[in-house]
Amino acid sequence: MEFLRPQFAPPGGVWPYVDEASGKTFESRVSLDDVVSQVTRFLKANGREVPAGLRAGIEDWICQRMPPGVCSGEGGLPKYETLPSFFEVSKATDEMFHARRWELCSPAVAEDRARVCIPCRRHSLRLCTTCDGLRKVARDYVRGRRTRFDAQLGVCMVFRVPTVGLIHVEGLTRGEGCPEKCWVAA
Repeated sequence: MEFLRPQFAPPGGVWPYVDEASGKTFESRVSLDDVVSQVTRFLKANGREVPAGLRAGIEDWICQRMPPGVCSGEGGLPKYETLPSFFEVSKATDEMFHARRWELCSPAVAEDRARVCIPCRRHSLRLCTTCDGLRKVARDYVRGRRTRFDAQLGVCMVFRVPTVGLIHVEGLTRGEGCPEKCWVAA
């Protein structure tokens, strides 16, 4: 499991963790990374090996004890059911468009896709993509392309990317949570 919004403290304002081998309790009001640093120092000071997936293990341990909606993964809400944060969208956009140079579809196809996305239950307008520059960044990746529906497009909750960029991309594969009527190929 992982935090849906790792930049915010979980309920209670603290990242708690207990090293089950020693019973030692760690906590931080600063960040999850601070807890990871504390545990790393403790393990080294006590001659114990620092596991490769320490951060993920600590995050999972904390998430197992959180109420629904705080974390994604087994026991939490699926990621596509949650509203992404600005940072998630920014990171997902960069990762998607830096991974490869995408072929772009025709403007008519992009408009048809926009018509499918607008009423989609996985399309969200709750994150302001114009006021924070996300829409511009996505447009830059698709060489400035626009459709007449851009003002009605927000963020795809499956891909966590501004829809104004997503609709122009060819070769996407269906992600977990894509609705049946999604234009993305199965």
